[in-house]
Amino acid sequence: MQLDFEYTAPGEEEVRSLLRHLRSVTDYEFQGGARDKKDGGRTWMVIGTTTPMTLSPARLDDWVTLMTEHGRDHGPAEFDGWGAKTPESAPAEKGSAIKNLLALRKRVRRANS
Repeated sequence: MQLDFEYTAPGEEEVRSLLRHLRSVTDYEFQGGARDKKDGGRTWMVIGTTTPMTLSPARLDDWVTLMTEHGRDHGPAEFDGWGAKTPESAPAEKGSAIKNLLALRKRVRRANS
C-alpha cells in the first residue's frame, strides 16, 4: 500500500524546515506550500505520498508515531492525517483489512484533534 499524508504548519519557514528533514530521512514524494482561504488567511501545508509498503496495524501505528515526531521536531508542523492508496487490482478478500486501516485513520484524526 501507499499512504498519503498531510501536515499543517504555522508558516513558510516551518514548511521549509520539515521539507528539508523529510528529504534527508525518507524517499517519499511530497511538496509544501500555502493554500489561500476565502477569509484572506493562509494555511501552510506539506502533503505527500509514501513509497509502497507492507502494513500491519502495529507497523501503521509505528509509522504514524514517527510521522508525528518528524512534524513536531523538524517543523514544527502538525501531522494532520493520512489516507490509504490501494492497487486497483487488489483482491476482494483484502477489503476487510482496508476497512480496518480506514477505521484506524479516523481514530488517529480524532486523537490528534
